[in-house]
Amino acid sequence: MNTVLYIDDSPDDLFLFSKACEAAGVSFRLRLVDGSDVAREYLSGAGEYGDRRENPLPDFVLLDIKMPEMDGFEMLNWIRAHPKVSDTMVALYSSSTVDRDVLRGFLSGTTFYIPKSQGFHRLRELATGLDECLKSRGSNCERLLNLSIDPRNI
Repeated sequence: MNTVLYIDDSPDDLFLFSKACEAAGVSFRLRLVDGSDVAREYLSGAGEYGDRRENPLPDFVLLDIKMPEMDGFEMLNWIRAHPKVSDTMVALYSSSTVDRDVLRGFLSGTTFYIPKSQGFHRLRELATGLDECLKSRGSNCERLLNLSIDPRNI
């Protein structure tokens, strides 16, 4: 079973995305972590996250940019520097669509840059796109690409 790790400091965003995954009937296991400090613990297998059967390494990371401890760009750099997760697909997921943020994300190694959407329908579409991408082992990520900003358009 595939695992998606969603890192965000907003309990509301975490909750809404979990409900969208339920509504979409996704086949992946969703793990939610509140902020980058907890994310580093999860990804390192530290403390309560030491049991990898219960807390498997993710196949995909959905990562908010604006977080207090370590922002999403720093977290992305941390992920890319750690061998156990360096090749994991990562989508920066942000309300910012400022060109410099998008460009910085792609230059830092994000796989997708997906603007946070308004409305539950778009959240379900994101959940479905993630599911399709993971089921195909990355060969069918068209829906995620359609949701993502194309850096060539900047």
